[in-house]
Amino acid sequence: MTQQNLFNYLVDHCSPDKSEHINVLLASFPRRQARELRRLNMTQELATEFRRLAVEFCSQEWEILGYQQGFKPEEHQLVALNCQANPNILDSLQELALPAQAVVYNNEADFIDNVRYYSIVIQNQNDTAIFLRINSLRRQLRERFFAFSIDGPVYNKLDRYPLSFDFEIDCIFWNNVLYISNISNFERIFSVDHLAQQQVQIHVQSLTQTLPISNAHEFEAACAKEPSMAVKLSRIVGKPYIQNLTVPQIMHISSALGLGLTSTIINGTESLDYNNSRSERWKLLKLLDDDYLLSQMTHLLYEVNSKVTLP
Repeated sequence: MTQQNLFNYLVDHCSPDKSEHINVLLASFPRRQARELRRLNMTQELATEFRRLAVEFCSQEWEILGYQQGFKPEEHQLVALNCQANPNILDSLQELALPAQAVVYNNEADFIDNVRYYSIVIQNQNDTAIFLRINSLRRQLRERFFAFSIDGPVYNKLDRYPLSFDFEIDCIFWNNVLYISNISNFERIFSVDHLAQQQVQIHVQSLTQTLPISNAHEFEAACAKEPSMAVKLSRIVGKPYIQNLTVPQIMHISSALGLGLTSTIINGTESLDYNNSRSERWKLLKLLDDDYLLSQMTHLLYEVNSKVTLP
C-alpha cells in the first residue's frame, strides 16, 4: 500500500463509525525536565469537535513527499518520515498511543505554563492515529480578572484557566509514518534543537575530519549556544557530499560567490576560518548546506532556505 493510500485510509479511520476512542493529551516540560502528560477529561461534544478537526485536516488534497533534511513543505504538501528509522521519535509517539495511562489534567498551573504541544489520539481496536500540534493554548490571565458577560451587562470574576485550540495540525503519526506539515514545529515538538545541541561536539569533530577549521573551538561554541545553528550543523554532517569536499574547493566556491571566507595554513594544511561576527557567522554553515544557488537563467545568486532534490 502506497503512502497516499495509507493516508486515504486514515480519513476512513477517523470517521465516527470506525474510531471508538478520542483522547487529547497535553505534553508539558516543567522546568525543562522530562516530559509529563495529562489527559483532558472531555464531554462527548468536545471530543466530536476534535474528531471534526482531524477529519477536515486529513480530507484536504495533500501531496505527500519523502522527508529530506532542509526541505520545508508548501501549504499543500506533507513530508513523510519513517519513524522506524528514528527510534527516539518513535519511542515518544508510542507513549502517546496509550492515553488511558495518562493522569487527568486538573488545572495545574506549573504544568499548563510549560505545555509544549498537544496530541489528538483517535483509536479503535486495531489502529491508532495521533495528530500533534505545537502549543497554541491561550493561557489567558493567570490572575483573577473581570470579563463582560454575554448574558447581560454584568462583569463577573474569572479565576480559572481557559484553554483554546486552533484548527491546525503539525504532524500526523499513522502506521509508523510521521506526516509533517510544519517542519519548524515538528523540530520543536520533538526537541530536535535540544538533541542537536547535545551532539554539537560530535558533529564538529566529524566535520573537521574532512574540512579542518582553524578555530574549531570557537565554531563549536557558537553552534552549541544557538539552537538553530546546532540543527543546521546536524543536517550538514548527514549530507553525503560533505565527505568529498576539500578546503580548496570550499575556498574556490566562496570566491566565485563573493562570500569572502578566509583560510589559514596550519602545519602545511589549509584550514577554514570561522568568523563569528554578526554579519558573517552563518556564512560557513550556509555554504556547507548548499544554501547559495546561482541561477543558470538570470545569473543571479540566491540564498534559499528550502530545497528538494529533483529526480
